[in-house]
Amino acid sequence: QAERLAMLEKAEPIIRAAQRDPTDAEARASLGVLLTKKSEALAALPRLPEAKQTIQESVDLFNGLIAAHPDNPIYPMNLAGALQSEAEILRKLGNTPLAAEADRKVEQLADEYSKLTGTSLGTSLGPSPGTLQQNAQEFEDTSIKHTDAGYELFDRGDYPAALNEFDAAEPPAREYINLRPADYSGYDHLRNVYEGIQLTQEKLGHKEERLAPLIASMNAAQIAVLLAPEVSHTKANIRLLNARYELTKLLYEKQSLDDALGMVHEMVAVAERVVLENKPNADYLWQLGNARCGLGMFRRENSNKPGWEESIRSGLIQFKKAAEIDTKRADSLDQLGVWHKYLGEQLAADGHEDESLTEYRLALKAYQAAARRKPGDVDAKTGIDQLAKLGIK
Repeated sequence: QAERLAMLEKAEPIIRAAQRDPTDAEARASLGVLLTKKSEALAALPRLPEAKQTIQESVDLFNGLIAAHPDNPIYPMNLAGALQSEAEILRKLGNTPLAAEADRKVEQLADEYSKLTGTSLGTSLGPSPGTLQQNAQEFEDTSIKHTDAGYELFDRGDYPAALNEFDAAEPPAREYINLRPADYSGYDHLRNVYEGIQLTQEKLGHKEERLAPLIASMNAAQIAVLLAPEVSHTKANIRLLNARYELTKLLYEKQSLDDALGMVHEMVAVAERVVLENKPNADYLWQLGNARCGLGMFRRENSNKPGWEESIRSGLIQFKKAAEIDTKRADSLDQLGVWHKYLGEQLAADGHEDESLTEYRLALKAYQAAARRKPGDVDAKTGIDQLAKLGIK
């Protein structure tokens, strides 16, 4: 129970941070479910005063949701579960009268649920761990089924049908998280669902529709990082980096340069953490190089902020290290060419012709090395051709 409580407490601040919009009922419900689970873990330790305070917050939260959404049967069910936990805590504290009152409220909520849905919830609303596990598994299986179908349709080019599948995958993914709010895999899967939605919207040409799922994907990836077991920590961080990278690209396209700059700062922090926590790895160094060079570019293009050149040069060092570790692939060398060329262009624009020429020559050297490693490398050929037009051969 102590380990379970620790996981719930790691998730709590992130879920609370998502409560900015008081009208977001799903976010409020997720917090309520987490607080119910937290109170149960506290009670089992037993830390009963803390458990009582935590479950009271959950009960108050679900009462508010029922008042705001009287026709939604999920919230009476959630409240009944919270009240059953409260009754057990009160019994352990020796307050039998209040525990009996909570039990009576559970019965009333069961009747209310039956009226709303036409089905019986029963008065024992505290499902056994096996039942909860079965319910969670059903939600997870349903969401994965829709998600897999969505990506299959996406690969076939049927984007409207793919979007329908991804949209269908979202509700059960959220329900799974409601039942298992401290499970890393639930948030990682939800990230994948939102990733599918934004990719499909991009293919459909709906640029404005991409922003919300990109933000949601990044938020889910952030929570997944905090909850990930040690064996999955690096993988979760890489997925967070990718989610932030996609969001940054869209913000750049929308010319939201301040927002994009802030996002790249966060990317650098995550990439640095990944590099420090692992043995030398070309992929992780590539991520760090990409983040640092991107930071330099956004500083340059956002009012020419100080430090832009230093950020790019720092990124170039990471790409060089990556190319030295992985002597077969050409992607790090291609990026060396891209960013040396970009640096040369910016220095030329500032009137530093000699320094610009040095960067152009380094770009050509990197592209030529990439072409030797990967004959037919399109990126290398394009870069070499572009430099040739500038007289760099």
